[in-house]
Amino acid sequence: MDTPHFPSGRKIFYLFPQGDFHRAAVQHIIDSEYEIYTLSDHKRGLPLIFQYNGAIVFINLDATVKADQLLIGIRDFCRQTSNRSIALFLLCSSEEQQKQTESYVNDFSNCSTINYGDTEKEFSEILDITLDRLKARGQRSYVRFGTNTEEIAQISFKRKERTFQGALHDISSAGLSFSLKENINLPLRSKLREISLDLGYVVNDLAGQISIKRRLPNGQILYVLLFEKTLSQEIRQHLRFVIHASLQRQFIKRLEQVAVP
Repeated sequence: MDTPHFPSGRKIFYLFPQGDFHRAAVQHIIDSEYEIYTLSDHKRGLPLIFQYNGAIVFINLDATVKADQLLIGIRDFCRQTSNRSIALFLLCSSEEQQKQTESYVNDFSNCSTINYGDTEKEFSEILDITLDRLKARGQRSYVRFGTNTEEIAQISFKRKERTFQGALHDISSAGLSFSLKENINLPLRSKLREISLDLGYVVNDLAGQISIKRRLPNGQILYVLLFEKTLSQEIRQHLRFVIHASLQRQFIKRLEQVAVP
């Protein structure tokens, strides 16, 4: 069967990421530029995930007290999502647990088990192979928070000796887009420095060059800036964390609105 294609990428959900081992797996997925959400409430989580066609779901069975009851719910979810291109992976810590779990779900082509091995490195390699096979990245190279049409935070920067204030529209670890409050037209290839923004976590010391600009429906100019290639890995990793945290906040708000029977 051909893998469905999702140009914007597939959302990844990791249920019950308790413990250093599973938190390291989540961090690896974030660092690999996939869009991932974590949760520990499957009663609200699974109905919400159902709305995301193409979702990829990892469930850590070891962190659940009533795994048998959860597996019954997973069977129902697999049955309901069989035509939704949603892939579930039940994470098992041993071959014995994997064999027992397979007996619950082997009737469903959209649900598989993974024996995640003994080391973080081994599991990371399994995740890389799995997500690549499912084409989880789509055509996107970087995870983005925000859109061109919304203002998500304030931004400040310096050009030459002048400080500017503006609105941040979207951001990735590769660049961002912004507009200015003042009626100023910055030229293409303008180099900006000391870029600072706050998305619940402060990000400072960014620098880059304007690569694109276009007019928004409201008449404002949207500037697209690419960060300097010399930006440190530490800052890029912080950017990935901030982007993930911002997306996660949005998801939790939606999760809290799900009614539980």
